[in-house]
Amino acid sequence: MKPLYISSKDLDLAAVNKGLTELVLQENAAVALARKIRKNVPKNSRILAICGSGNNAADAIAALRMLQGSYKCEVMLTKENLNQNAQTQLNIAINYGVTTTTKFYESKNYAAFVDGVFGSGLKGEVPPEIALLFDRINRLDTFKLSVDTPSGIDEEGRVRGAAFCADATVSMGVLKLGLFSDMAKDFVGKVSVANLGVESALFGEGDKFKVDKFGEKHGKQKCDFLLESEDLIRPKRNFKNCHKGDFGHAFVVCGEMDGAANLASLSALRVGAGRVSMVFCDEFDSTAVQSQKEKSKELAVREKTANVVKSTGGFGDSAKNFEFSTDKNANFIDINDSSVSEVKFENGFDESFGGGFNSGGFGAGFSSGFGGGVGFVEIDRGVAGVEISSERGDGLNGARGRKEGASSVDSEKDAAKSGGEGGKKSGVVREPKSISVMKKRSFEGATAVSVGSGLGSAEFDLASVANLPCVLDADVFYKKEILAFLDKKDTILTPHPKEFAALLGVSTREVVENRFSLARKFSREHKAVLVLKGANPLIAYAGVLYVAHTGTPVLAKGGSGDVLTGIIVGLLAQGYSPLEAALNGVLMHIEAARAFKGNDFSMTPEDLVECLRFV
Repeated sequence: MKPLYISSKDLDLAAVNKGLTELVLQENAAVALARKIRKNVPKNSRILAICGSGNNAADAIAALRMLQGSYKCEVMLTKENLNQNAQTQLNIAINYGVTTTTKFYESKNYAAFVDGVFGSGLKGEVPPEIALLFDRINRLDTFKLSVDTPSGIDEEGRVRGAAFCADATVSMGVLKLGLFSDMAKDFVGKVSVANLGVESALFGEGDKFKVDKFGEKHGKQKCDFLLESEDLIRPKRNFKNCHKGDFGHAFVVCGEMDGAANLASLSALRVGAGRVSMVFCDEFDSTAVQSQKEKSKELAVREKTANVVKSTGGFGDSAKNFEFSTDKNANFIDINDSSVSEVKFENGFDESFGGGFNSGGFGAGFSSGFGGGVGFVEIDRGVAGVEISSERGDGLNGARGRKEGASSVDSEKDAAKSGGEGGKKSGVVREPKSISVMKKRSFEGATAVSVGSGLGSAEFDLASVANLPCVLDADVFYKKEILAFLDKKDTILTPHPKEFAALLGVSTREVVENRFSLARKFSREHKAVLVLKGANPLIAYAGVLYVAHTGTPVLAKGGSGDVLTGIIVGLLAQGYSPLEAALNGVLMHIEAARAFKGNDFSMTPEDLVECLRFV
């Protein structure tokens, strides 16, 4: 993580108080700018710096003085009255051959432009004549460099009517928060930091500067944080003697739209959740709660059976010789029991899920993809059977087969017979799209729950998950019941701007233009972790912002948000703290998108789930 600051004015003053003069700071700023020009612009080219009257102008003018001789440098002044630093630098530059102008001529064929018009403290809109100048320059295919921040972008990262569109921005001393707003993303280009005479860490905090891995502890100078790829902490399976119960049980609530909930479920599996179950709103049983004694008994049965499996090296062809418990509270029963109506191979994923059965065979009718590997068969009674995959697929829509002699359900045929559509009508059985996702009627055994993906207008009692770690997304933000979750420390909220606006009771435009300040205010007033989606997603917690800036346009596709929800609930289920789950979930989401090999317009949410393999 790198620290982000709203402004560096106080830091500049602190540096001066420690003995660095303003001219020393400007000389170092100019060195960084001149280095960037030399790296990107051929010698003997013509360079124009467009300057206002402040310190950004002083930095730009000093850089041209350093370049004069190897380049033909001009300064265009947009104001007559310069501050003392800018006037001093201009006088020196003129003495070394830098020329000045008050008009812009495209015919001069400039090879580069240096923007030193406004600072990030810009108030109000960019004047029309400057906006026109920016428009003309932005259209030119030349190298464009901004000093500290592109002119026209304020401290919040808002575009004030118009802005200089830079190929590169050199931020002075420290990184500025406004450079990483959604609105600034298309204007800042490649951002770097200039060393003004001391390292950025010392410039920002002095010798007391220290960044905690998750930014929860830092020095006296308040700052936010920029997330980078190397900050990602992936789930680890360090112990060989483990089972699925060691990696949590994520539940996903499904409402009107099965597809969204299935994407979330598959994503939770991809990021390592030991088990994933779906609860359908129209089949949810709020009274299905076991006593603690019954829970303990079930866990004991699971542990005993798991030990048997481990001690014998798996099921394989000898599976029929096992004496499985037929206790009503046990999930492990005789595979030949005629009362079994559904068999689900939870660990029978392909290798892309990090597991799978080894060769050997498990009963007639199964391919070599199943057999004597470690894993158990989980039985759900009283639920219509689903087809069992008999081939190694991609974990999303791989080929399906069935156990010999078992019936299967064709959901489309069933829907047609009952007059239903999409599994919403009475008499139609809705199932998870993956055999690796279980179907449940309660949240018994859940370590984390997500609600909202595909919820639509379906009725769901949020109070039923009030005592569980939660990820709340999408349509749930339009329900007043969400207010009870805002002060739950184990809750993660993942709205996009329109949903966050609905929660706050403001317009979407207000959220878009003030996302930093609104997110900060919300996180100071509430205990839940906020993940505000956008081109640069941000996480807000306890008044501190964490911004992820490496996102890609391929994520601008319906369903991407459902994948993010699944990733976060999968991490939360595995024991990540809410803040850790949010930070790492956002990073995994971005890294999966960056791993996609294809046109930026062609990625589907299923592709995104698949790319989680490569994070």
